[in-house]
Amino acid sequence: METFAPATAKTTERIAHMRELIRDRVIAIDAERALNITDSYRRNLLVPAPIKRARAMYDVCSRMTCRVEDFELLVGNFGTSFLGSAVWPEEGFEWFYQEFDRGDLWLRDADGVYHREDMGTRLSITEEEKDKLYSIRDFWKDKTTTAHMDAWYPDGFEDWCAVRASSYFPGLPIGDLPSGHLIAGYPKIINTGYAAIRRQAQTWVDAHRGNLMGD
Repeated sequence: METFAPATAKTTERIAHMRELIRDRVIAIDAERALNITDSYRRNLLVPAPIKRARAMYDVCSRMTCRVEDFELLVGNFGTSFLGSAVWPEEGFEWFYQEFDRGDLWLRDADGVYHREDMGTRLSITEEEKDKLYSIRDFWKDKTTTAHMDAWYPDGFEDWCAVRASSYFPGLPIGDLPSGHLIAGYPKIINTGYAAIRRQAQTWVDAHRGNLMGD
């Protein structure tokens, strides 16, 4: 259960109700989006990527479940359930299958639903939704964004992974790096410039190639 700080202003019944729902939430994962985008990619497999992505967006949006809760003023949803979550197999979803194949993170409870509670956010998925996700596993092999980006790593990327330069997940594939989670050093960018920063980085890499950790 999440712990919220006390409200600093008078809270309406509607907001109090929403806070309680969010605090006690268990995010249910479903396969609706994953199945819809997989079907779209199958039908447009050889279509140029920009057109394929546009068609996929249309297919996902036109087929998705749209939820409108009685207490909401602004509506929108990822999954089919309240505070649920969709899946983005086109970006790379093998980690999910690996977690289930290991059998130590997703545990089936007495309610017949798989739960993962080793993180701050509680997740769940039913057997039916899990099976739906497994049904598209083979299709996405070598077709994900991650697979395409992994095919053209820049020189030295393996060394970057080896020294665990990513603080998000050590050795994370380049296609999974969450660019939106990174904060640039804007004073240095403004005062030094990208070209000079690139030269500094390249000079350091060249000097340490094959010996990144030093003696």
